[in-house]
Amino acid sequence: MIDPATLAGLAGVPLITGLVQAARAAFNLDSRHLPMVAIGCGIGLNAAIAIATRPPANAQEWAPTIIVGVVAGLAASGLYDHINQWRK
Repeated sequence: MIDPATLAGLAGVPLITGLVQAARAAFNLDSRHLPMVAIGCGIGLNAAIAIATRPPANAQEWAPTIIVGVVAGLAASGLYDHINQWRK
């Protein structure tokens, strides 16, 4: 069974893409750093969702939150790349 917080974290992929684009514009980031920014935003978003819904008590409970954050960040990075290739 999938935890609702996990679903919410994965549903945040478009939000992560927007946050990365905002960070790119605000800080004039090189495109090679954007995947790491996306992963950081994914972990941050999922940590916020985890704390808001049910705060993890130990490291074992944090592990799925971090893994889902990494997956969401990588998905956002792939979504961005796919959209850029589609525009060309």
